[in-house]
Amino acid sequence: MKSAVLFGLAALAAAAARPGGPADPVPRIVGGRLADGDEFRSAAFIWMLNAADPGGYVCTGSLIAPGAVLTSAYCLHRNGTATYAASEITVKLNHTAPDLSEEKVAGGLAVSRTVIHPGFNATTLANDIALLILGKPADDVAPIKIYDGSYTAGMPVRAAGFGITKATDPNSLAPQLLVVDMAVGPASLCKKASPGYNPKTQICTDGTESKATCLGDNGGPLATPNGSGYALLAVTSHGPGDAGDAGSACGAKGTTGIYTYVAPYLSWIAKNANLKTSDISETPIPVPDGDGGSSSTSSTESSDDGGGSSESGAATVVHTGLATAAGAAVIAAALLL
Repeated sequence: MKSAVLFGLAALAAAAARPGGPADPVPRIVGGRLADGDEFRSAAFIWMLNAADPGGYVCTGSLIAPGAVLTSAYCLHRNGTATYAASEITVKLNHTAPDLSEEKVAGGLAVSRTVIHPGFNATTLANDIALLILGKPADDVAPIKIYDGSYTAGMPVRAAGFGITKATDPNSLAPQLLVVDMAVGPASLCKKASPGYNPKTQICTDGTESKATCLGDNGGPLATPNGSGYALLAVTSHGPGDAGDAGSACGAKGTTGIYTYVAPYLSWIAKNANLKTSDISETPIPVPDGDGGSSSTSSTESSDDGGGSSESGAATVVHTGLATAAGAAVIAAALLL
């Protein structure tokens, strides 16, 4: 299953690069399956549009409460320092990809407030997590619960999102949400991918060839089986690679993406969304360790702010957000396959 992601442009033009983000990303072939029924109804399509950036910027997220969406902090940065205002952000909750050729996203929800984690570092991407507080609750969509427990290498995970299906056809946008299955990777692979890797607040996937999240997926869900459904384990953050060859790095053999492990941030999330941790999380049902390797960490061992920052590494990291070309008639993004 070819993992790739994201965007349909009116032409295969280079996407506008942002500081710290990918330059000239290439669409990758998607080969996942359509999400079934109510599977990942909580996946959120996030579109940001600013007068200085008319092409817009697309990310993904997860509805964790009727009035709150969890996403990547970097998604809200439209350049090195400035952030998108709440009024410049629209959220869409639906299995169907929205049509962004219109001035407004049909059925889109307004955002009243954004909250970026105070420890977020736009260079190292430590604490890459943020909240979008909706103007009105999305009462017709069931939120995904946060997985409040430890993780181990080999633990099964599933990513979800939208994307084009043919690299040469910018109009081949998948009409519905797609999903792909992976597994949590060992600490050795995580460290190789990101020298600043912090096992207390980050995880990676196992590096299986042709399975990965990629450009445009940032902020999206990485969930793990729990009971009869899935619980949110992590938020898509970034991947390693040369920014000039960002597209080809996704899904390459032996590479992996880095994800923000959500459980350590439960108290911070609940406080800023005016919720109780018990309302947005669930106790995990044990999952086989798989290869039995790697680090494991528990949210109960972490501090209220997520356990601190990762150290900066020498390797170049490529953030998985998608800056769209100005004036593009059709934009789409989210996760992979």
